[in-house]
Amino acid sequence: MRKRMRNLLSLLLVFVMLLAMMPMAMADDALSRDLTMKGDAYYDAAQGAYVLTGEKTWQAGDVWFDQVQCNGSFRLSLDFYTGNNKINSAGWGGGDGLCVVFYADSNDIGENGLGIGYNGCGGYGVEIDTYSNDFDPAYRHIAITKDSVENHLAIADATSFVLDEKWHHLTIETRSGICTVYVDGNQVLEQSRVSSDGNYHLGITAGTGAGFNYHMIKNIELVIASDWVDNDDIDPVIVPPDFPSDWTQPITR
Repeated sequence: MRKRMRNLLSLLLVFVMLLAMMPMAMADDALSRDLTMKGDAYYDAAQGAYVLTGEKTWQAGDVWFDQVQCNGSFRLSLDFYTGNNKINSAGWGGGDGLCVVFYADSNDIGENGLGIGYNGCGGYGVEIDTYSNDFDPAYRHIAITKDSVENHLAIADATSFVLDEKWHHLTIETRSGICTVYVDGNQVLEQSRVSSDGNYHLGITAGTGAGFNYHMIKNIELVIASDWVDNDDIDPVIVPPDFPSDWTQPITR
């Protein structure tokens, strides 16, 4: 009788432990549906962040909102981390950067190194570049680009918010063909005549080359609308935390 009771208690303990593990497994499964990860990207549950690249050379990691189609107005906000400015084992400080890509093609993983995971995807990018290449200014910069990291449409100094081992907040807003970029609440860039050429994907990419750093993002929120009027008198779609089966419908939590 005592042996049977011990066996029952053991089974009950295992059952309780399995129940305790279920919410974590469900949360990870929900996260895997929110964004499609490609290349070297992975989700770090301990930090609650997507790691686009680790501290390794020649990596490229992307996350894409593949369940969302957008060729009009949107507002994307997230926190980003670009590592530190210490000279790494490759003899470089910084490298290479991350990029928010929109009106793009997410079928392929972008180019690593100076391509920061963006080159090859097309569309527009808001790049945060932590290493200066021959076609770049001499300083670390943030830029609105078109089709390639080499094609800067608008550019500004990013020295104050990169490679400082801190998280910073990025907001990108397009409205009536104007793209405006804010970092930590301050406007840093604006570019007019920004429009889709038929592609409609949004994503966040990063790459390392001979130099490397962690590139991470978290607290991602995307609001999209076909026509954003001045008074915001619309019902936008907000993603994540969860995607609806019909992306044109608003989400409630």
